[in-house]
Amino acid sequence: MEHTRTYAYTKRRRNDSRREILRMWRGFDEEDLKLNILTSSTPADYLTKLFKHYKIDKHHEKEQLLYIWKHSIAPEIQAHAKPVNIVKGVLFVCVDNNAWLSEIVHFHRKTILTQLQAALGKQNIQKISFRLS
Repeated sequence: MEHTRTYAYTKRRRNDSRREILRMWRGFDEEDLKLNILTSSTPADYLTKLFKHYKIDKHHEKEQLLYIWKHSIAPEIQAHAKPVNIVKGVLFVCVDNNAWLSEIVHFHRKTILTQLQAALGKQNIQKISFRLS
């Protein structure tokens, strides 16, 4: 019994030494690499990481916003207001003059917000901030 315990200890120690030498030679630990692969093994996980790294996701969001704006907002409002960006649930919209800024803020804000929330989701757009451009 004592012999098998000593053999197992020696084998584990030998494997640890081998692993350490390979880690130094390769520049990375194979066991850590295996763990990382197992935690994110689907292609969707890798694509999400790539999109975040190259900021493709933000570009896609903006294109989607412009498309929805074009197809759901009245043409007379579209002629004078353009969506710029979404930051933390706030949509920033630039309006070309004071008269239209006042018109949109007082009479169309709620309608625009509900239309965009219906298309993009309430969690994505929580409020709208109109600015003079």
